Amino acid sequence: MTYMIALRDIIGKYTVYHCQYSANRASKALTRTRKQAFEKRDLTLIESVADKMDKVVKFTAFVAKKAFPNLEKNLYNTSNFRKYGLMIDDMIRMDTDETKEAKSRLSTDLAAERQFRISRAMTLNASNQFLPKEEWMTPEKDVPYLRDLIREVQAEKRERLEYEAEFYSFKSGQAKEDC
Repeated sequence: MTYMIALRDIIGKYTVYHCQYSANRASKALTRTRKQAFEKRDLTLIESVADKMDKVVKFTAFVAKKAFPNLEKNLYNTSNFRKYGLMIDDMIRMDTDETKEAKSRLSTDLAAERQFRISRAMTLNASNQFLPKEEWMTPEKDVPYLRDLIREVQAEKRERLEYEAEFYSFKSGQAKEDC
């Protein structure tokens, strides 16, 4: 019996790893194509790359949910960030311009709460401690607060690129007529 459980766990880990690996390879290739599209200001290519990236993410999520129905709940329960009192949006890396802009748009209350949670987590991590179990973050309290702002900033950026592409194409068409 224990051999079957161990085998199931190994197969499960391999499947999750394979899904993650495939998704990472596809997203890296699509990111390279996206950068080239932004450099060329080719809107149709940008949209097709964005559609393909969405499909890769949705397919990976679909496979993971079908293969492991309780995977999301189990990963959430075993993750350490909730033991430090952090929300899932506190874990978003602030290394892109979109995320930095979205963070700057947070209300002062949300920004202060976020900074408090992160500071407390860093202090606890440095002392190798966790919060008491009653203070852990629960899925009910863990509501996304930053993702919508990030999507909003990305939509504004996409709209600005579309406008610039139209503007520059109009300018270049007007310059040709003047000659």
